[in-house]
Amino acid sequence: MLRHGYRAVLAARRTSLLQSFVDEFPETAFVAELDLTKSEQVAAVARNAEAHFGSIDVLVNNAGVGYLSAIEEGGDEDIRWQFETNFFGPAALIRAVLPGMRERQHGHIINVSSVAGFVSHAGMGYYAASKFAVDGLTEALCQELEPLGIKVDLVEPGGFRKEKPQRLVLGSDAYGAITTKLAALQSQYEATALVAQTTSFPSDE
Repeated sequence: MLRHGYRAVLAARRTSLLQSFVDEFPETAFVAELDLTKSEQVAAVARNAEAHFGSIDVLVNNAGVGYLSAIEEGGDEDIRWQFETNFFGPAALIRAVLPGMRERQHGHIINVSSVAGFVSHAGMGYYAASKFAVDGLTEALCQELEPLGIKVDLVEPGGFRKEKPQRLVLGSDAYGAITTKLAALQSQYEATALVAQTTSFPSDE
């Protein structure tokens, strides 16, 4: 986004990891220290961001932690930490930016949840519960803000395998172009399958 000229507030617990963005985009990147479990930081970041850029037009709630445990074995402190980070923190950020968005009747809130907010599995009940909460809040938020001209989106990604790059296609035009090419290649491969199979190099076995 910064490379395309947009302004961005980058918030994280360890701001040193984001300093390179400020160095490269000193006019459009604003870095803020933020621990979502600390409500006073949430309010301060929203105030400072609006003071720096004049307004917050888009909020992306992307922070999250994963605490995996059987229900019986879950620890109170760990469970509360997960809900503070995954649910109460994002909810506080939403409340902090909404007055300005409502006044301008313009804005976009994107909550990054998880497929675990739709279906849960053994060993991840507390994590899923925090994401179910995000999904429920987002659904209600969308209904509340639609009349005000404020958009709300929910992203529910699944797991990402790390052993090799994953291809993520965005946009129906890109998806259509790629799938059309794949279909054409598949047709070509099927038409020449006999040739391909009869030109294999002999194995050493």
